[in-house]
Amino acid sequence: MVMSRLRPYSALVMVVFCVTILTGQTITIKGRVYDRATGEPIPNATLTLMHSRTVYRCDADGRYRFELPRMETVLVTIDKNGYRTTEERMLLTGDSLLYVRDILLKPLQFELDVVDVFAERKKPKLSPSRYRIDPREINNVATLAEVDLLRAVQYLPGSGRPHDFSAQPIIRSGEPYHHLLLLDDVPLYNAFHLAGIFSSFNSDIVRQLDLFPGTYPPLYGGALSSILAITTKTVPDDSSTVKGSVGIVSTKGAVLTKAGPGTLLLSGRRTYLDFIGNLIRKDFPYHFFDIYGKYSLPIGLNHFLTTSFFLSRDVLDLLDTSKRQYSIQAEQTPLTWGNVFGLARWFWSPSSQTLLTISAYKTSSTFYGFHNAVRTYSGERDYIDVDNTRNETAATMRFDHKFGSRSITVGVDFSTSEISSHWNINSLLLSDYVYPPQVLFFDFAPTIFDSLQVRNGVSMYILGTLSPLSDITVDLGIRSTKFSGQDHWILSPFLRLEYAVLHPLTVHIAYGQYYQPFVTLGDRQRQFIYSAFAVPFFPESAQVPRADHFSAGFSTNTPGWFPQVHGELYVIRKDNLPSISEVQRTLLFFSEEGVGFDIFAQYAHEALKAMVGYSFGKSVRTLGTTTFPGNYDTRHSLKMSAVYKVSENVSLTFNWLFNTGIPYTSPTALFIGGPDGFADRNFRPPGLQFPVSGVPRPIYTSYNNSRSSYYSRMDFSITYTARWKGITMKPYLSIFNLLNAHNSSIVGYDPYSYPSRQIELPALPLVPIVGLDFEF
Repeated sequence: MVMSRLRPYSALVMVVFCVTILTGQTITIKGRVYDRATGEPIPNATLTLMHSRTVYRCDADGRYRFELPRMETVLVTIDKNGYRTTEERMLLTGDSLLYVRDILLKPLQFELDVVDVFAERKKPKLSPSRYRIDPREINNVATLAEVDLLRAVQYLPGSGRPHDFSAQPIIRSGEPYHHLLLLDDVPLYNAFHLAGIFSSFNSDIVRQLDLFPGTYPPLYGGALSSILAITTKTVPDDSSTVKGSVGIVSTKGAVLTKAGPGTLLLSGRRTYLDFIGNLIRKDFPYHFFDIYGKYSLPIGLNHFLTTSFFLSRDVLDLLDTSKRQYSIQAEQTPLTWGNVFGLARWFWSPSSQTLLTISAYKTSSTFYGFHNAVRTYSGERDYIDVDNTRNETAATMRFDHKFGSRSITVGVDFSTSEISSHWNINSLLLSDYVYPPQVLFFDFAPTIFDSLQVRNGVSMYILGTLSPLSDITVDLGIRSTKFSGQDHWILSPFLRLEYAVLHPLTVHIAYGQYYQPFVTLGDRQRQFIYSAFAVPFFPESAQVPRADHFSAGFSTNTPGWFPQVHGELYVIRKDNLPSISEVQRTLLFFSEEGVGFDIFAQYAHEALKAMVGYSFGKSVRTLGTTTFPGNYDTRHSLKMSAVYKVSENVSLTFNWLFNTGIPYTSPTALFIGGPDGFADRNFRPPGLQFPVSGVPRPIYTSYNNSRSSYYSRMDFSITYTARWKGITMKPYLSIFNLLNAHNSSIVGYDPYSYPSRQIELPALPLVPIVGLDFEF
């Protein structure tokens, strides 16, 4: 087609070509080829001059340069695997003999990368609907005690955290259990340590984290709000690396090496404050650890096999009998909780355009502890017996194929989920440590509880990408899910339309509908502490939570020193949200509507990388005719981050966060006397051995009627890099909360005062942190 259009001009072109040869005048054309979605240079792209069929190739930095006889028009075709073929018409007007032209290539949305990783799928590029974190870019970020991948999520649009003591991200006002966290496509349901202060991931083994804050494709399912997908590294088969760090809380290490015919990735992390406590004779009966391993094995030219495992545990000797004030005899097991999974995955890529993936995994989230004691002075038997487990076993198959600018993905998932909840609690025993005792487990937990729920499910999905016009891309898909006990299939449609208005400007609209097969009652309306002890359950068929997402946004990806800007407007509607009502003290189902927008700018030029983001959101819950703010309604969020490389060895990082407060329910009055209507939960103030009447109890009359104070924090970090005989050492100094802001968070109330006095977590003051990262 192109050559046919050029035939009328071929004679003229030949005349001009001959004249320029006779005069000896040539023109130089140079520039760089960039990824339009990320602004990064594209290496080794191919440029073809259509009039002569001469082929040139970019270098490793995306640069190209060629000379040709002087002419007025040159038509160039640019090709690169994974990108849409582009034609550029260059008008060589003027007297200059140098013509500079940068070229932008649009990536195919779901590229298959079978050259480097034997069909390890690349994640989608940066756009307003998905954001990516490269762990190399957060290693200098000042954070609490150590680099934390999930704490870095707070710097992405639409996300934040409730207070200093939580790494749990709050994304577009969604409840914590509305977000699905995946590690190598395996779900983790309890991914945090120490009541949520730290996440369970070693950043040294993470290749990237992709955040889908809203409308996500049907390749994923089971989350009302967002997807956090973490992908671990693939080890090069020609090198070995050892990484690690020593901090004030924990030590971690990772080994990436060739092992036999394949490659091995192994990492571990453990805290040691319990050891230090024993040395200085100060009791600190708590520690956590993580272990991850992956073995990758190529089989022939087209097959690839990976197996991996993950183990994460918190251990708390809460009921250490040697610390009690009275003599008892006991059998006990420390309280432990965390995750474990095993994964096997086989890839087959018969061509560079086709990929088949078959996976099988089992993931488990557990909370376990046992105690049995006898008081010698009274003979009373104390007990605590807890065993809450969530198991999921699944087999998945996915087929990807691309042809030209079009692609198709088809998949099927089979799963069996089991939720086992068991405990037998003496609340008097727990009152020695926490009051009221059910706070340790979940809202309004009975003292005796035993439940087993099993559900089988099958999901099928299809996603197609096509380009009816050169500047328009359409993603259209659907996921269909059927669970045992349900009489119909749950359908989740998805549509995304993208239009390249100009080379640097792209706009899009998207719609998605999502369902969540399980719910959790462990997140208190008035408390914001992440609970590892929350108990999930399967809702009835007619009460499965549902969410409808609509978004519209834009993206500018101008290469060079111009900043990249992304913005998105979103509307979210959620139904069938179960919650324990603190007003009515019963299980109720709410609906919720959210609206907001995110804007995010990135700048990278020479030694400076910076980003600025602002989010506005409003979340409103409805119960009947009553409306009130959503549990995580965060109206305003502003974040800034900058990394400046002072020299080859020194880099500086500044971060600043600002979030408005989060709603909570506070009592409006107190009631004196009488039991509260729960026969298994008689009121026992700490230190008393019998139920008491005539004591104050809170009365709630409205939901989320108060709001915590705003949150503001600035951090600073300086890192020095030293290299010696193949060893890289990076000592660092981080200053957390540089301005010593008082970011106290409301976590409850004093039931004995009226008006009720707020109980707050004290703010973390200015905290200097030192540590050392190393690699060899």
